[in-house]
Amino acid sequence: MSDNATPVDDYVAAAVVPGQVDYYALLFAAGDQRERLSQGIALGKVILNIPRQQTESQIRQLKLHWWLEEIQRCEKGEPRHPLTRELSPATATTEWLRPLQRLVRGALDDVEQQPLTSLQLLLPYAHHVGERQALLATLHPSHNDDDLASARAAGVGIALTDLLAGDDPRLDPTFFDVTGAELTRAQVAEVAMTHFDAMAGEPAQPIIAMQASLHQQKLQRLAANHFADDGSVHPLRLLWQAWRQGRKLRA
Repeated sequence: MSDNATPVDDYVAAAVVPGQVDYYALLFAAGDQRERLSQGIALGKVILNIPRQQTESQIRQLKLHWWLEEIQRCEKGEPRHPLTRELSPATATTEWLRPLQRLVRGALDDVEQQPLTSLQLLLPYAHHVGERQALLATLHPSHNDDDLASARAAGVGIALTDLLAGDDPRLDPTFFDVTGAELTRAQVAEVAMTHFDAMAGEPAQPIIAMQASLHQQKLQRLAANHFADDGSVHPLRLLWQAWRQGRKLRA
């Protein structure tokens, strides 16, 4: 880490890690948007990490209520957090605060960490986590309702893929193997693929299409191997997949 790193740099470095999808997706984002998108990714991860912290649930709730207050302050032009202080003047409207608010409220619902043992519990969780992609969509200067719908569909598919791969610790994979389990991995994968297929064209932010494509390929690897591994690939192959998808998006 550089001695000249700012707090925002530190948040981004912790969120955008080499060898992971977001890192390679950002490599092929438009240069004038890359900084704003990396900050949006970092902000989403800051919020989603709060319910997972090993602290009293009341402390986690306080932190999330602080964020609800921070959203109100951003609407007034008075942000306090390093990431919101960077994003607020860089965005033309405050529309990005709406998916951020939904992300925070979903995290509040998840503070007690109720076991995700049915589709009725899994889907609301995936929908609120999927607001990460809606947040990225709203950081584009020109987006519409279709772009947001595509981003949210991608977000649910990505969230479910991360759960199946073990990248999101909110799902205990052993419950799939319990005799008489309500849900199978294949069923979750099918729901994830349905959401990827529901994306209406290319979202305003090409990075969302990139994230969705790379996660969809990961989901296909998981299913092909009967979920016996985490679906990960060598970083060079992930880079090649991102490069190939980037070429398709520019075509």
